[in-house]
Amino acid sequence: MIGEVIKGRYQILEILSRGGFCQTYLAQDLFEPDSAKCVIKHLSTATSPQPQTIADLRSSFTREAQALEKLGEHDQVPQLLAHFEIDREFYLVQQFVTGHPLSEELQTPWQESQVVELLQQVLGILEYVHDYGLIHRDIKPSNLIRRSDRQLVLIDFGSVKQVWKQVVTAGGQTSSKFVEGIPATVAIGTPGYMPTEQGRGRPRPNSDIYALGMIGIQALTGRSPSELLEDADGEIIWQHYADVSPRLANILNQMVRYHFKERYQSATEALQALQPLTQNDNLNLVQLTSDAVEKRSPTFTTDTSNTTNSKSDQLTLWLGLAIGAVSAVVLIVSSYYYLRPLPPNNSPSSWQETIHDLAQSTFNLSKDVVK
Repeated sequence: MIGEVIKGRYQILEILSRGGFCQTYLAQDLFEPDSAKCVIKHLSTATSPQPQTIADLRSSFTREAQALEKLGEHDQVPQLLAHFEIDREFYLVQQFVTGHPLSEELQTPWQESQVVELLQQVLGILEYVHDYGLIHRDIKPSNLIRRSDRQLVLIDFGSVKQVWKQVVTAGGQTSSKFVEGIPATVAIGTPGYMPTEQGRGRPRPNSDIYALGMIGIQALTGRSPSELLEDADGEIIWQHYADVSPRLANILNQMVRYHFKERYQSATEALQALQPLTQNDNLNLVQLTSDAVEKRSPTFTTDTSNTTNSKSDQLTLWLGLAIGAVSAVVLIVSSYYYLRPLPPNNSPSSWQETIHDLAQSTFNLSKDVVK
C-alpha cells in the first residue's frame, strides 16, 4: 500500500488510520510543483460487497463531499481538493492540516481562560457550519486538530447531516429554515458527546453545541464524559471537580442541558453569552501587561517645591554677597574721608565738611550692612 499511486496522481506515504470501511492515508500530490501533501479518505467495499453496503457508503461519501464543497475555503475546515469513485471504491482528497488532535491536550485540567478560548473558536466554526444547514454530528476531541498556529480545525464530516432547507421570503431573499418533522435517521455519534435526541436519530443544530459543552467540561475537570454522573433529571454533575467561575459554569450547563429546548438554540446565541468572559480576559491581559511594565520601569520623582526653594536660597545668597562686597568698598572709601582729619590751620571749606559728614553717615551704614 505504501508507495502506491492512486489515480496516477496521489502517492501514499503513510497510513494514518484504519477501521471498518474507512482508511485514511497521508499522500503526496505528484501534480503539484512542490509535491504538496494531502489526506485521502478511502471508503472501501472490499470486506462487504453487498449492494446495500455499497449504496450506504456511496450515500455517505456523496454527503460528505457535498458538505465540504458547500463550506468552501473556511480557514478552520479542511478544504476539499478532489473526490472520485474507482471500481466501487470511494476517495475524498482533502487539505493536510499540520498539528495534533485535541485529545492529546486533555490529560490534565485546563485553566478557565483556555476553555473560554476553546469554546469561542469552535462555536465560531459551528456558527459557519450551521449557517449552511449542516449538523456535524460527531464533535469530539479527536475531530478537532490543534494546528501549528494554535488554531483549532474541525475535521471528519463523514457523519454530517443536512437539516435545513432554503426558503424564499416575500422580499425575494433566500434564508435557511430548520426542517420540521423529518424522519429519524440512524443514530450516529460518539457516546458521551452525543445528546439524547441524537441518540434517537433526531439531531438538532444544538446537538453539536451539547458535544462542545461536554468537551469544555472535560477540559476543566480532566475527566472524560463516561466518568461523570447524572442527576435525577439527566443533568451532568461536574462542578465539584473543577475550579470554575459561576458565569462559565452557567454557560457550560446551558450548553449540555438534557433537553434541547433548554440549551442555547444556536452557536450565535452561545457566542453572545460567552462574549463578556472574552472581554474580561482581554481587560485582564491589558492590566497584567501594564502592571508588568510599571514594575520593570524605574520611577523618578521630582519635588518641584524643593527645587523652587533651592533656587530661591541660591539667589538670596548671591544677592547678599554682592551687597556685602559693595558695602565693603563703600566702607573703605567712606572711612578714608571720615577718618581723615580736617586741615588744622585752615578752616575747612563747606564742601570738605559736607564730604566729611556724608562719609560719616555712609561709614556707619556700611558697618551695619557688613554685620
